[in-house]
Amino acid sequence: MLFLARFAIRLWVLALFFALSGGFSATTQAAEAPRPLFAPLSQPLQLPPMLVNDPTGAPKPFAPLVQAKLKATPLLLIHLWATTCPPCQKEMQALDQAWPALQAQHIDVIALAQDPDGKIALPAFVQRYGLKKLPLYLDPALRALRGLQPRGLPVTYLVGAKGTLVGLHEGSLDWGALTAAQLNP
Repeated sequence: MLFLARFAIRLWVLALFFALSGGFSATTQAAEAPRPLFAPLSQPLQLPPMLVNDPTGAPKPFAPLVQAKLKATPLLLIHLWATTCPPCQKEMQALDQAWPALQAQHIDVIALAQDPDGKIALPAFVQRYGLKKLPLYLDPALRALRGLQPRGLPVTYLVGAKGTLVGLHEGSLDWGALTAAQLNP
């Protein structure tokens, strides 16, 4: 009998704890506001000066490319990835598939491969993973990686109206579910 009394007291204390902490409360189960997809940067970052290889392999200054894309669309993302990055491999297939839908929402993406051996690795990557839609750019000198110093790859930056980086998403994105509403700062 003493055992049952102690068990009942412990059960009551546990129930009281859950009730006070919101474990049984319907009001604490209300949907929380979703986390922003892109964390705002404490201050906008300037793009490092660099040349990138465009989809044809020709070297181009990066800043004018960003400015030209900003004139054509209000929402621009710069996605840093590498052919040797396992999460990037799967993600790039999803991004390639989502590319037409993103364009329809007026979202442009500069997919910038961070590969010193990219002139060889990038064409092989494109063929291996069947990428056909998304134009891919190459940063063989890794200037974006050195200048922006992300914690890892993949990483995606939201570009503000002035061409500065204003938001950051570390890790893979669900490109098929990405909407313009999620990108409006």
